[in-house]
This record gives sequence, structure tokens and C-alpha cells, in this order.
Amino acid sequence: MADVSIKRHDDKVEFADTLKVNGVPVDLTDCTVSFLLKKTGLAIKQAAVIVYPTEQADPDKRGKVKYHVTPDDVAVKGKYRQEWEVVFTDDEILTFPNDDYNNVEILEDLG
Repeated sequence: MADVSIKRHDDKVEFADTLKVNGVPVDLTDCTVSFLLKKTGLAIKQAAVIVYPTEQADPDKRGKVKYHVTPDDVAVKGKYRQEWEVVFTDDEILTFPNDDYNNVEILEDLG
């Protein structure tokens, strides 16, 4: 079962998440975040947006990221795995969710 289902070429779709470690939102100050979507034979890696880049000191605003898809991102139907990749200021990398993947299904459109 998919966590998210969308139709091919639907570009009014935004993925959003709060990245957490042990239930605590991550401070993303000066980090870079990528949106990754993958299935056999196809992988997408795009820059994501840190929602509150100047307010990470506020615990209620930490860890929030989003990515607005393009038609090319959702052009091929199928079942995908999705994750967020964070590169911290010390160049260490952590992916979210870190214990599984978000499941995305891109369905055929009728038009």
C-alpha cells in the first residue's frame, strides 16, 4: 500500500515532512536536503526546501522540509520508494525515514 498515490504528470503535488531522530525534529541549520524517489531503472534526486531556514532555533519549526514535484518527476507510472537525504555542515549524511521508506505510487492518468 502506498503512503502517497498520485497520477502521472500531476505537478500540483508537494511532498512535505518533519525529519526526526528518536521523535525529536532535526535542526537543519546550514544543511542541504534532497528529495529522492526511486524504482527499478529510475531514480530522481532533487534539491528540497528547508521550510524554516532562519528559525531552526525554534523547536516547533525544526526539521520541516518540502519538495514540489515537476511533471518529469512523475512521468513514469509505478511503485516508488521515497526518502529525504540531509547533508550536515560536517558533510555527514543521514536519510529519513531512517528505518524504512515512504511508499509512493504513480498511477496512469486517463487524459
